[in-house]
Amino acid sequence: MANQNEFFVKIANKLNPFFFKIETVLAIIAVAGFLLKNVNITLGGIILIISMAPLAMVYFINAFSSPEPETLAIKKFLNKLIYWGSSIGIIGILFRLQEYNGFGQMLLVGCGTLIVATIISLLQNQNMGRKTTIRTLIILTIGISLYFVPQEKLFEYKILHPVEKTTTP
Repeated sequence: MANQNEFFVKIANKLNPFFFKIETVLAIIAVAGFLLKNVNITLGGIILIISMAPLAMVYFINAFSSPEPETLAIKKFLNKLIYWGSSIGIIGILFRLQEYNGFGQMLLVGCGTLIVATIISLLQNQNMGRKTTIRTLIILTIGISLYFVPQEKLFEYKILHPVEKTTTP
């Protein structure tokens, strides 16, 4: 188990300087995939998967990055909680946009984790940082919206597309 953690820490520390750039590029590609999917271009769904799955992996791996040595234990814990919650939340959002089963559970766990981490951060007076706060709010807003808005409304706003049933002659 320690070797596995050390492996993730090593990868996370190497990726950490490039984290914001990787996150930005993957998010832009995800938005492009979402827009293509909304105009019924089949490639859009594939682009969405190809961008959001690595984004979730980057969040997961970044949870293992080593903060400064003088960082408090609660801040280290919140860092892990936020990035793991973000990773699960992104997968839940992807599942919902692709209309896969299990999106509800993923959104509940991911967004619930982010809400708990935010509350603990506020109660402990821990500053999460501007970028982390914005990222958390974006994932929470999208995740909670996709969870609570009825499917018919998502069809109406063309966020989801109804599956046409085919009949066999």
